[in-house]
Amino acid sequence: MDNGGDNGGLDRLTEREKRVLRLLASGHSVKSAAAEDAITDNAANELLRSARRKLGTGSSREAARRLAGHEGRAQKIRDDKIVVPHPPAGADTLASMDQGTIAMLAAAIAASANVAKVVATEPADGAEIAAGPFTLSVTFDRAMAPQHYSFVRTDEGVFPECAGPPLLSADQRTYSLECTAKAPGKHVVYFNKPPYTAFRDAATGTPAGAARLEFTVRDD
Repeated sequence: MDNGGDNGGLDRLTEREKRVLRLLASGHSVKSAAAEDAITDNAANELLRSARRKLGTGSSREAARRLAGHEGRAQKIRDDKIVVPHPPAGADTLASMDQGTIAMLAAAIAASANVAKVVATEPADGAEIAAGPFTLSVTFDRAMAPQHYSFVRTDEGVFPECAGPPLLSADQRTYSLECTAKAPGKHVVYFNKPPYTAFRDAATGTPAGAARLEFTVRDD
């Protein structure tokens, strides 16, 4: 536990590592923390692995408690695997609903839990690449609709210079762009950052979940 006078490695944490730890401390699972921060599950796990190493803790939730205690945050550490976005309805509430309403709620929950997700990117999140030509790609966990894509630029970092339109792989899971990295420093690309949500499930037409990619271009 943090003793107040000794940071015990807390000052070595990056802002991205702290962000994921704070989400765990507020009650998120790793999966929901990744979704909240618009990064992949793998990226969240890598950030947590790095934080554990810096803090010398045996678990991510212990690391989250350390940071929460240091920052004076209310701790809501949970060991369950799923975070419910709203309190579950009690027996009295369910009894007051008609069967149609219950069915609609169940369908909405099922639909939100079954959106397409980003499972890999190129470059990988957190990677460092050389300046020059490179392939920017995003891979989903299922087939995506042709000619529907949202590579979104923001003011969080440089967006690479790319020539479109993006190409869709034969299995329809990967969209790729040929790009050039010129400016050194942090580059940030979002996939399906609202209101731009054109990446869509090929089978259902449902927008994919949002994801965030950050990588660095070396100043060679």
